[in-house]
Amino acid sequence: MKVSYKWLVSYFKSEAPRADEIQRLLNFHAFEVESAEEHGDDWIYDVKVLPNRAHDCLSHIGIAKELAAITGKQLREPIFPEEKESLSIQQSKDLLALTVEDAVLVPRATKRVVLNIAVGESPLWLVERLAAIGQRSINSVVDATNYLTHELGQPVHAFDYDKLAGDAPKKIIIRHARAGEELTTLDGKKFTLDPSVLVIADSEKALDIAGIKGGNNSGIDSTTKRVVLSACNFNAVSIRKTSQKLGLRTDASVRFEHELAPELARRGIERLTQLVLELAGGEATPDIIDVAARTSLPYVVGVVPKDVNKLLGASLSEEEMVDTLARLGLAAMRVTPSARALELAPTLVGARYKLGASVRHDAPAEFDSSSFISYLHAQGGLPVPRISIDQYFFTEAIEESDLMPGDLIFTREEGVAPKTVSVEFLPGNTFSEGVSHVALYMGNGEVIHASRAEKAVVFEEYKGSANFKDIVAFRRIPGAREERLLVVVPVERLDLRAEADLIEEIGRIYGYEHVMAIEPKNHELSAVVHKKYYYAELIRSLLTKKGFSELITYSLVGEGMHLLENPIASDKRALRTEIAPAIAAKLADNIPHADLLMLPSVRIFEIGNVFGKSEKTHIALGSSSSKDNLKELLGYLGENLYSGKSNILELDFEDLIRDLPEPLSYTDIGREHISANRYEVYSPYPCVVRDIAVWVPESVSKEAVVQIIEKNAGEYLLHTRLFDEFAKKSEDGAVRRSYAYRLVFQSKERTLKGDEVQSVMDSITAELNRQDGWKVR
Repeated sequence: MKVSYKWLVSYFKSEAPRADEIQRLLNFHAFEVESAEEHGDDWIYDVKVLPNRAHDCLSHIGIAKELAAITGKQLREPIFPEEKESLSIQQSKDLLALTVEDAVLVPRATKRVVLNIAVGESPLWLVERLAAIGQRSINSVVDATNYLTHELGQPVHAFDYDKLAGDAPKKIIIRHARAGEELTTLDGKKFTLDPSVLVIADSEKALDIAGIKGGNNSGIDSTTKRVVLSACNFNAVSIRKTSQKLGLRTDASVRFEHELAPELARRGIERLTQLVLELAGGEATPDIIDVAARTSLPYVVGVVPKDVNKLLGASLSEEEMVDTLARLGLAAMRVTPSARALELAPTLVGARYKLGASVRHDAPAEFDSSSFISYLHAQGGLPVPRISIDQYFFTEAIEESDLMPGDLIFTREEGVAPKTVSVEFLPGNTFSEGVSHVALYMGNGEVIHASRAEKAVVFEEYKGSANFKDIVAFRRIPGAREERLLVVVPVERLDLRAEADLIEEIGRIYGYEHVMAIEPKNHELSAVVHKKYYYAELIRSLLTKKGFSELITYSLVGEGMHLLENPIASDKRALRTEIAPAIAAKLADNIPHADLLMLPSVRIFEIGNVFGKSEKTHIALGSSSSKDNLKELLGYLGENLYSGKSNILELDFEDLIRDLPEPLSYTDIGREHISANRYEVYSPYPCVVRDIAVWVPESVSKEAVVQIIEKNAGEYLLHTRLFDEFAKKSEDGAVRRSYAYRLVFQSKERTLKGDEVQSVMDSITAELNRQDGWKVR
């Protein structure tokens, strides 16, 4: 995201961070700054905002908040007043009728009409700010919408009211596009839509591709006198899919596809109203049409101070933690979850009962028994599972005689099937008696709970109550009596949902460079020699000395005793029962490359697990040479043959080492033969192999022959290997030697042609034949 320094500093109350500090501050505490360049009297930063922060930091205000938190400087955020002197006597609701057909894909939609505007050129300050981030000025109203997208991070739009179909109140409908419906966008591109695409439409036609791009049939121009201001919230997945389908990626789609808080839509339309009135004059209708699927409670998260230092390896005081959170706009207060729940519970007596009530959306007006318990403790910063059976597994058993205020009582309601299997907390775990109801113990034999029978939250004595005829458990919530810092998360911070999130925030703002290294304590523990590991390493050492290479192949195969429920591929549906087939396949794969690897034969092995009636460790060996007797090679290890073929041997490793002595140390394993080889980029092109044999006098060394070959072989000779040698007396009694060499040619840039390799071989042959007493066979 492009960020303007002059734009950023406009949000600071007094002295802002210097331009040359921005890159370092963000790099060390927030985001990577990919570039920083001077732009006239401004600096432009290319900030790589990570996906988990796109919902609040793809904006100048978001980056300014980060810098304020890092430096401790104060911000002056834009105020969103409704200009009383600029209000029209007409109402938006009398001019517009807003309908949202799919509340799941449109969590919030807001509209407002501004009358009697005069569209013109934007002031210089606005033109310069947009130009600094690569945006072209269009006109005062369109510029206001573009400006707000980069200021607040909430995309907004404006429609020409008089270009909408129908009479007042004119209809605006957010709906799925009709099959084959066409729309030409503001930049003149024509799109054919289908029902998977969401559009904002009037009673006759689509006006824009929702959340992505406006249409040219309702655009703002110099004749516009009345505008409909629009700020919505759209489902992130829907916007992402539409953007990909249409090949249309915009500043708006990038922000929506990373998910925005629905509450930002209201802020967006209020700020847009302010800008339009400032830039184009006019009169705003006093009301805002606001269609929200449902409201949400602010997210509340708790953090235990000692957990902060434990996880960060720091020694921060609680005061420093509170100060750091405050700089991020996260006001913290000290609470005890149990005490908070006991204080809050009586204030909720009388709240309606609703089966399946949501903690975030229905509370505090409606509860069922388990959502009531979850809500009470969430308000104390302690996350407790939402479902009663999960709450049972989350808590610890106590006796009735040990009951303390804040403990839970689990019962089975008459006529209600109890839940016996954990759903989310410990999936699959069962409690045979089951639970269907839970209550908070208040002390003196009294409980508060959301009662299905009374259809409300009630306060009563549990003994003798019809609700508690069948008590199955008394339980205590771990950590409920431990003090913690309670933080109410700002609506735009969708990334802060757990204690670890707050700890990360404290760590990055405090500065990880301030966390001092602490040398671990020396506990003087003596290492225990692991028999299986010892002999596995010993065998690896012995086999690699004999020219074997170790493989690690897939444990997943096409067929086997144990099938996977969700296989990743048809040939990986089961756990393997043997390694030999993989060894055979890898031999076949590598034999053609033996010459390239300068190997007389391919020798491979693997030590790995197989899965028959039980899980076991096997060792398997394979060789491409018929001269290798694999059983003989492993003769010193025993005769415990598991399975074997002519060139492949597989053994039960655990059975193999069962009677071997217990090792005392690892010092005698011996891996000193392993060289310090380094990786080198290999050629993707095939090699060409040629053989050549030459008779030479007995006095000629093989090194002399190689020297002549390599001198005349050119740049593509990769390897020269002697594969045959013998001596023979001639008729005159002189002894001559025959040396046979395998030459491997390869290019890193292209495939070699046969005729060019043959030309090289002809040169080598001619040079060898020119030597006194030499003759190529």
